[in-house]
This record gives sequence, structure tokens and C-alpha cells, in this order.
Amino acid sequence: MYKILSYKSYKAIIYLFFFILVLCCFQLTYFEGKGPPTTLCSLQAIHNPEDQNASAFLQSSFQNISFCTFFFTFPHFFVVCSPKPSKFFVKWRTLADWQWDWLEGQQRRNSSRRPTMKYVLTCMALLLPYSFAVPIAPDFPRASTERLKLVEAYLDKFFPSFHKTFYSIEEQLKEMQKYFHLNVTGKMDDRTMEVMHQPRCGVPDVSEFRRGPAKWGKNVLTYRINNYTPDMHPAKVHEVIAKAFKVWSDVTPLQFRYTRRPADIEISFAYGDHRDGNPFDGRGGTLAHAFFPAPNLGGDAHFDESEYWSEFGKEANLFIVAVHEFGHSLGLEHSNVRGAVMYSIYTFTNPNTFRLSYDDVQRIQRLYGKRK
Repeated sequence: MYKILSYKSYKAIIYLFFFILVLCCFQLTYFEGKGPPTTLCSLQAIHNPEDQNASAFLQSSFQNISFCTFFFTFPHFFVVCSPKPSKFFVKWRTLADWQWDWLEGQQRRNSSRRPTMKYVLTCMALLLPYSFAVPIAPDFPRASTERLKLVEAYLDKFFPSFHKTFYSIEEQLKEMQKYFHLNVTGKMDDRTMEVMHQPRCGVPDVSEFRRGPAKWGKNVLTYRINNYTPDMHPAKVHEVIAKAFKVWSDVTPLQFRYTRRPADIEISFAYGDHRDGNPFDGRGGTLAHAFFPAPNLGGDAHFDESEYWSEFGKEANLFIVAVHEFGHSLGLEHSNVRGAVMYSIYTFTNPNTFRLSYDDVQRIQRLYGKRK
């Protein structure tokens, strides 16, 4: 069979295999660790971080197989493709002959210019399935697919990237992990998923829309409560809201006045899609959101009515969440300082002992100055 092949056939086979080998090596070395999310090893690592050892073994095996295959085929590439005998040709021919002597245990004839392809073709048939790496879309379990969808939705909402590339998910994950002081791996590890499931504010942590801080051009601001949560008495809601505004007026020249007329800051409790382009997601997850100072919706604060709001409870404390949201209403973005009220992840603090962190005070005073 092998002797029937013509010289051109041998040459074409060597050319093809050498090209595939180079392509596979490029696929591994260039995309390893940062490859497009459609690469098998990259997707496995992102979906299932616990399989990283298996992925590392697969990549290591591929490197070893590729090196061995390259070692046995590279000399023959030059032997077959050399235009005429030369010193260069003789050196590679000698190495090729030594390889076959080692494999076959017998002396090959030096008179034949056409090398025996028996072991080359055998190696190709056996090793190609293991060393041929191409971008594919593997079939992951249903739970893993749902996990990826959850992560994509979270990242697109809170760490949006408006310059989509093959590396978007991994880069967004790294940005999110760095922001929350996690191990920056670009993988969906347990700690990262735990943070994603914690209740939080619905305002993005990173935004490419804003260009500089927003602030009110006056120190006296009005607010109105459009409706009330059935979880608390309306009088208690008024008391908690006024107390939350006082937190900010204690450290700035700002004054807040309640009104029943259209106000600078409109406060509402709503379910799901409430027609502001930022629907709530039910109990847990997003607790509330607010808008930065601007005309129309600017400054407004919306609270998810799916939550169980309380004055002193830990699950969804209206005071703590209101202080945070009113920080947005005044122009503050999220802080990545743990312990700051503007930290995007909800953390309960006793309302009776609550104090703004140094980071919160410094940032609000940069916008409005100190209280006189």
C-alpha cells in the first residue's frame, strides 16, 4: 500500500501533516490560558474550575505528543521536499534513516530518495485525534449551561463591556474578581459564584456611560414618597427615609425636605418591570436601585417590593438600603471598599449604631463640601 503511493502523494501528505501540526501548536501556545470562550480547554476551565487538573493534563499530553510527532516527521519533511541532494539534504536524510533504523531494527537502503511512510502514516492515524485542537462548542450539562447564563447576565448588568471580543467573559470575570478583592482567575470558582448570589444594589459597578461625577447644583433638595410597602406602617417608612437622608446631611451642606408635590428625588416601591429600563428580579438578588442626578428620572430611588422590608430586620433593612440608594441619588458611584455604605453588596448594620465610613464621607464631601 505504502509503496504504491507516488512521490507527489508522499510530498502532499507531509506538507498537509506539517501544516496541521504547526496550526495545532499555534492553537495551543497562543490561546492557552486566555483563549476564546469557544475553545474546548478554555470553556472547560470557565465552566468547571474543578476540572482544571484534567485540562492541564490534556494540554501537557498534547504538547508531548506534538513534540514526538514533530521529531519523527520534521526530517522527512525536508527529505521529501528537498529539490536535489545537497549537504543539507544528506544531513536530514541521515537523521531520517537513523529514525527508521531505530523503529524497524534494520538497515534502510540509502539509494532510495523516497522515505518509507509506514510509521509516519501510522503515527498520524494514532496521534491526530489527540493533537488536533480546533474551536468547538462542547456539550456541557444543563446545570453548567444555566450557570454560564447566570454569570453572563450578572456581568452584562453590573460589569458591562461595550467592546465585545472572544475574551469578554473571562476579562469581565477578572474585572469583577478584582473589584471584589477575590482571586483573579477569570474562572467561575465557588467564591465568585457566592458573591454573585449575594443581595445587592441594582446599579452597575462599572459603567462606560458616565463621564465624570454628577451632582445637584443646589443644596436644598425635595423628596416625595409615591407609595408605601405593606411590610411597614407608612409612618415608619417616613421615619426611616428621613433618618436615611439625615445621614448625608450630617456631613454635607445638603438639606432634604419632604413634599407631596413633584420632587427632586421620587421614592417608590415596585415589582418586576416598573418601566424604568431596570426591572427587579424578585426576592433576593437586586434589592433596589437609584439614578444619578439628572433631569426626569435623575435622583429617583426604587425599592423592590418583592423583598420583605423592615426597620430593624437583617434580610432587607430599609434604612441601610435607603442610605445606600440616596448616595446614588446624590451622585456617588459604588465603592469597592468593604465596610463602606456605598459597597454594592448588601451588608446589614444595626441602624442604631450606623456610621458612614471614612471613604463614604470623603467621596460625598468632594462633591458638596463639608457641613458648615
